[in-house]
Amino acid sequence: MPGRRYSVRQIRFIGNDTSRDAVLRREMRQMEGAWLNDEKVQQGKERLDRTGYFESVDKEITPVAGSQDQVDVVYKVKERNTGSFNVGLGFGTDSGVSYQLGVTQDNWLGTGNSVSFNGTRNSYQSYVELGATNPYFTVDGVSLGGKIFYNSYDASDADSGSYNQQSYGLGSNLGFPISENNSLNLGVDYVHNRLTNMDPELTTWNYLNSRGIYPQVVTKDGDSGAEYSANDFFVSLGWSYNDLDRGFFPRSGNKSSLSGKVTVRDRITAITSWTLDSTQYVPLNENQSWVWMEHLKAGYAGGLQGSTVPFYDNFYAGGSSSVRGFSSNTIGPKGGLLSL
Repeated sequence: MPGRRYSVRQIRFIGNDTSRDAVLRREMRQMEGAWLNDEKVQQGKERLDRTGYFESVDKEITPVAGSQDQVDVVYKVKERNTGSFNVGLGFGTDSGVSYQLGVTQDNWLGTGNSVSFNGTRNSYQSYVELGATNPYFTVDGVSLGGKIFYNSYDASDADSGSYNQQSYGLGSNLGFPISENNSLNLGVDYVHNRLTNMDPELTTWNYLNSRGIYPQVVTKDGDSGAEYSANDFFVSLGWSYNDLDRGFFPRSGNKSSLSGKVTVRDRITAITSWTLDSTQYVPLNENQSWVWMEHLKAGYAGGLQGSTVPFYDNFYAGGSSSVRGFSSNTIGPKGGLLSL
């Protein structure tokens, strides 16, 4: 009957054999016992799609038998496999032979929490990371995530400098939803860096001199004996936007983030950096079987109160996923070798 108002008796879910009912229910904007709102029912469908836990989500509003002003809202979902185990072997002109191992579960035991383990090894890097995220650490949707990692990096093989870097650290972050598609993120991290085998490049030596380290300048085949260690503490603040139509193989929408980070190094040096990352998906036909994707990433780093940005924190570009026609990390601040 036109103009009649209906209240929602129940919200039910069908097809969530793995995901717990509470994981789906926390994405709802339509409440039980409240007046039916088509926009909020649609928002619930969009939010379920955006989790990435389901291949498809359909909604249905059904009248309650024996009642003239009550309905049930039913969401029918088809779950996808949210876990993956990846083993990779490859070869690239920049990285040489590479090995990859990854174990990821985006919906751990149906709780909606994600856990991951990733390892990579190639000609210039060995990297291992273990991470976990609870997207609903509080009932208000505040997320909590954390990670620990180890990294061994040979900059000379990666064309980003002439030094070896070993680092390890841990970090944690909180996400605060501020609207349907926007959130703020606060993170705290600790990283220990140790650098060895540093060739006497101008940018490297200038930074070491600014830290009160004056290694000897040697010939090309010599060893300067220069070493440097630092304990870095990061505080980061970021903004995230997400209106993708779904979290798994999106077909339309935008996902963007802007983050700023302040680094305190050994209680002396303060450095700030900003990173912008944005991905846009545009469907090219009506049934969205063809999609155009655009990706933009930009960064800036600078010292505070006269501090110098470490050479190993510089931004570099180049490579097949960045600027084609250039080898990886060949576009960026570099300096010539010093000589006797």
